[in-house]
Amino acid sequence: MPDRSPGTVDGKASKAGSVAEYNEQEASIMFGMHFPASEYEEDITQIKDKRAFMKDQLKSRNWHHGYHQLVDAISSDDIYAVHNRTSKPLPNDWRNNVHDPSKPELGHPRVWLIGDAIHAMLPSRGMGANQALHDCADALLALQGLAGLSESSGKVPDDKVAEFVNQYESKMMPRAFSWVKKSGGVNDRVRKTSSFSAHFTS
Repeated sequence: MPDRSPGTVDGKASKAGSVAEYNEQEASIMFGMHFPASEYEEDITQIKDKRAFMKDQLKSRNWHHGYHQLVDAISSDDIYAVHNRTSKPLPNDWRNNVHDPSKPELGHPRVWLIGDAIHAMLPSRGMGANQALHDCADALLALQGLAGLSESSGKVPDDKVAEFVNQYESKMMPRAFSWVKKSGGVNDRVRKTSSFSAHFTS
């Protein structure tokens, strides 16, 4: 949740600032613990007592006791395990690289990729959905340009669609893949981890 603005008193706005609107009674927190899957023979998602496993990992790694208290505070029903998957950066000409005359659907300019379809990232920075929304905004500008061409000249050929999808991707890929990196998703060790995540209300 956002911090209250510095210019507030008892939840009321002062001349120096304003109050962020949120209900403290519904505040929640989410945290994740990441473990290399290569260290375990068992599928980490199938472990039944996830709390005990998490605490064993904390103990073996000599983590601060505060983390143990945090795990103890979580309901067992709110602990889940997943295998992390992240995307590797693509070159700007990736569509040309995958083009195959015998499979024209590969890299087709009328297939536009947004969000996790092209830049899946770890949740550690909370930017996955943010970047997907930013993708939509960038794609909308290009799609509006195509809509204008369609209205003025009828059907828009694939090569013209390719120009606009390239405009979209030239903005989207540097931005989004920078967040993949900032979230830790371009490190091979991180990419090959399993993850326990938990969500609880306070």
